[in-house]
Amino acid sequence: MPHDSSLSLSKPRIYLCGPLQIISGDGTDATPRGKKSKAIIALVALSDNFSRSRVWLQDKLWSKSDSLQGAASLRQELSYLKKHFKKFNVDFLTIEREIVSIDLGRVETDFLEPAPHLHRSELLEGLDVNDPEFEDWLSMERQFFEKRFNETSQDNHLKKNYPLSNKAVASTLSAPNKNSGDHNYNPNGNRITVVVEPFKFASKTDRGEIFSLAIQEELLFLLGTLSDRIELRDARRQTGQVEGYLLSGSIIDAEEFRVSSQLVSTSNGLCILNKRWKFDDASPFNAIDKIAVSVIEGLQTSLQDGAWSNIWSSRSTPTEAWETFQRGRIQEARIAKESTTQAIRHFEDCLKIDPNFSPASVAIGFCILDRIRLGWSTNIDHEISQVSNICDQVEAINPGDPYCLALKAFLQNVRGETEEACSIMRSIVEDFPHSPELLGYYAGLRGYNDDLESEVKYYRHALTLTPHPPIWIETNLALSLALQGEKTAWYHANRVIEQDPRNVRARLVLCFLAHQCGNLNLSRRYAREVKVFQPDFSAHQWAYPNCFKNKLHYEVVLNALQTARL
Repeated sequence: MPHDSSLSLSKPRIYLCGPLQIISGDGTDATPRGKKSKAIIALVALSDNFSRSRVWLQDKLWSKSDSLQGAASLRQELSYLKKHFKKFNVDFLTIEREIVSIDLGRVETDFLEPAPHLHRSELLEGLDVNDPEFEDWLSMERQFFEKRFNETSQDNHLKKNYPLSNKAVASTLSAPNKNSGDHNYNPNGNRITVVVEPFKFASKTDRGEIFSLAIQEELLFLLGTLSDRIELRDARRQTGQVEGYLLSGSIIDAEEFRVSSQLVSTSNGLCILNKRWKFDDASPFNAIDKIAVSVIEGLQTSLQDGAWSNIWSSRSTPTEAWETFQRGRIQEARIAKESTTQAIRHFEDCLKIDPNFSPASVAIGFCILDRIRLGWSTNIDHEISQVSNICDQVEAINPGDPYCLALKAFLQNVRGETEEACSIMRSIVEDFPHSPELLGYYAGLRGYNDDLESEVKYYRHALTLTPHPPIWIETNLALSLALQGEKTAWYHANRVIEQDPRNVRARLVLCFLAHQCGNLNLSRRYAREVKVFQPDFSAHQWAYPNCFKNKLHYEVVLNALQTARL
């Protein structure tokens, strides 16, 4: 299959705090299974210069064995690691005749980045190697980590009470000196855990409820773009205590629309953010950006140059328009014929209030393309012309808008110009490599272009960029895996239904998978479930054949769904 090697993915990443974990550049878990294989990685990674002699490694892991047997066991483990990492295209470990080392140019770690924010998590949690030398070494490393955690916690307390300017903070939180062994351990890759609660609304208005859920979802998405700095948790899915911060807020819908937010440390109850904003119906509603910026400033997270401009988009619009846009997004997410029509109406109402609010225009374009791709359109040529006009209008207002360009790419795909669509989308993700949504768009177009391997690769990578990716990414990943006969498609499709019990698309994947296995009864059961949530669904509506370069991908699913009586 064709392979797009020009778009580079992330480097592999090693996590040492908490359970040892190695994630490959495309987001696959590449952690070796054996305890001693894991221990070798830990022993090398926690050395002063990221290299260890074979003799030293042997002494820490096979101290109770004789010299020849210990050397043979070490050779066997190193051979396994070499073969294991080769399968995942991971090449940071260098194995030489006398030395084993880690090439820092080929890997990212959770303990060598600037501005560390430590979590109280056990170093190498659960790594139990039955050797007294290793246990002594690990005990000392954990004591060192605990000492660094306490020192950093005290330092953070001083910064909260005696705040510095952003530049001063950035200069004081400089990169560690690797030669001194000052590794700045962090279990989440220098990430701070933030649990985001739904904002409470004091007045029981329909608008208050819409805003409550929408603000939480927007914050999860916006802060999720900082996944290398912040580990986000949704309070609705969170169980148990978390070491980090709780972000909460309230909404009052009265004469003025008031939003307040608080950020509280879960370890000591200190409130490091407590702000309020007021909006009237005519004023720009930019509470999301204001809250997110305040959170970042409160946590004193240092960002690379230019990161601010990539994160905070100019989305200010009157409150009434933003509310109407959110109503449209809720309907759009349901991916059903009637809800898509309702979504378009909401987006059109939003544009009546703010004609220059380009996200609403782009959203209409994607809804129209969904109607075409899902077999709901009665006049395809007219609707293609509508989307083309939308692209022209948005480009005139906001040249270079990445989502408008993405819309243009999918318009080309619907026209059957999938190579051109991939080219457009590829240039976008090169400029915005950390956007899970845009990378997901590119993945989908790679699949339409008959490159299922690349589609899976980019979907998996997109899922690693934020803890709260759009649910359609995992749904589409499940379908792509199913088309390749991968059994993991079952896992992903069922995960989607756990998160979204009414999801029709995931049930279509399960219906197709059951047909692949020859289980007609199970396939028809999933088909009946599809009909429960979308009574007018027919097999031809599963996709638009013109999108597929290889029509076999469309036909094989169509045949399976028809056999299941859809």
